[in-house]
Amino acid sequence: MQPSTVLLSQALILVVDTETTGIDTANDRIVELGAAYFQGGRRQRLHRMLVNPGIPIPPAASAVHGISDAQVADEPDFSVVGARLLPHLTGAASGGAAPVIAGYNAVSYDAAILNAEFARHGIAHHIEPERIVDPMVFMKWHHRDLRGRKLTEASEFYGVSLTNAHTAAADAQATGELLYKMVTAGTMPDDLETCLAQQAKFKAQVDAEYAEWRSWLYRDRTDGSLRIGAGKHVGVKPESVDPGYYRFVLEKMDDLPTAVREVFGRFA
Repeated sequence: MQPSTVLLSQALILVVDTETTGIDTANDRIVELGAAYFQGGRRQRLHRMLVNPGIPIPPAASAVHGISDAQVADEPDFSVVGARLLPHLTGAASGGAAPVIAGYNAVSYDAAILNAEFARHGIAHHIEPERIVDPMVFMKWHHRDLRGRKLTEASEFYGVSLTNAHTAAADAQATGELLYKMVTAGTMPDDLETCLAQQAKFKAQVDAEYAEWRSWLYRDRTDGSLRIGAGKHVGVKPESVDPGYYRFVLEKMDDLPTAVREVFGRFA
């Protein structure tokens, strides 16, 4: 029997977002968890949970999300918060099948840090990154010519209101709204399995580009031509840029990838 088609425009979707002590998914800790249920383009419920990470929150991290050690001193640790999250991930909390899990940059980041916290606190659950719907992958593919593709820029591009950015609940809500906007626009497939397959393909290609050129260059998604990937010239063909730009970058940037240095050298 063929599995029934799951459409993102109709399915129950749980969007998750984390704020953390840093960007090391293996060793940093969650300090805030946001979760938003969406169905049919409408938010159903929104949850926000502060977490005591058990380690000091670095000032640089607090400067991003505004959460201090004092604010989480009396909050539960992840063993409690993770146990509360678990029935939402499995579907037990909604009385049915597991929802579609989504998150912005969740494939690369949120899934990894949540899985590390589950393992650290003895919670028998593992989120499969390849089953997470991640609008950021599609932003990086379809909108590589934008100067920024973080949630704030993506929300602005698609007309999604995002206030209190870098708070987990606000980011989860904005991601859910963004997902529906992108499905409606045709930037993301509505069919879940088609979406996940396309997402895996796009992510592999984007990752390969970054491994070769980091953010300096990319291939046009339509004709395959080389394009500048960062700064004021993003999206522009290399031959259209003033040679002085290349001379400046080649002189000032000691850590340019070899492939980038070769391209820039041809136009300097």
